[in-house]
Amino acid sequence: MQQHRKEEDISVNLSQIIDHGFITPYQLIIIIFVSFPVIVDGFSSQLMGYAVPTLMQEWAVVRNVFIPAVTAGFAGMVFGGIASGFLADRLGRKKMLLINLFIFGTATFITGTANSINEITFYRFVTGPGIGGAMPVCATIVAEFTPSRYRAFFMTGTMVCTPLGGMIAGYITGYLLPRFNWETLFFTGGLRRLSSWLPSGLSFRKHLITC
Repeated sequence: MQQHRKEEDISVNLSQIIDHGFITPYQLIIIIFVSFPVIVDGFSSQLMGYAVPTLMQEWAVVRNVFIPAVTAGFAGMVFGGIASGFLADRLGRKKMLLINLFIFGTATFITGTANSINEITFYRFVTGPGIGGAMPVCATIVAEFTPSRYRAFFMTGTMVCTPLGGMIAGYITGYLLPRFNWETLFFTGGLRRLSSWLPSGLSFRKHLITC
């Protein structure tokens, strides 16, 4: 009981120190690494739109048949965003972030093996929770790691990483598609799993706040 109280006191003290302190190099490193998954989120969420024109030619189908695949991804994102916020409080933010990255990294990679519209629709739905779940977890980590007077600035900067990832996806697509095939887009997006460098264990708690 006493140990539990001590841990709560330490967490409260650390929160107060962070809120009223200055940004340290350690905190900046955390914020930068947490921003990478958000960039990858933006990258992966745009891949389907960039791949559709090539898929239309290769499979000889019209654009409308890809509507279920696109909407399935967004439906999964909604589910992931709600579920991740609930689970992160119980499993821990870093662990939930890594789970989300594994889900959308693996599912995005497997999408490159799809041979039909139904397969792509299923894989995009599985990808959605990982993409939608990573964003709120990253935003929460940034909020916890930054002083209150800088919080809005850094959280806004983290959100901007989503369209930045989409922009990067556009440039990479422009390079890959003329030289390779549509599968390469999803293989590339699937391999971009980051944030494994986040501090963990006792050092993670000692330096900043219980995750």
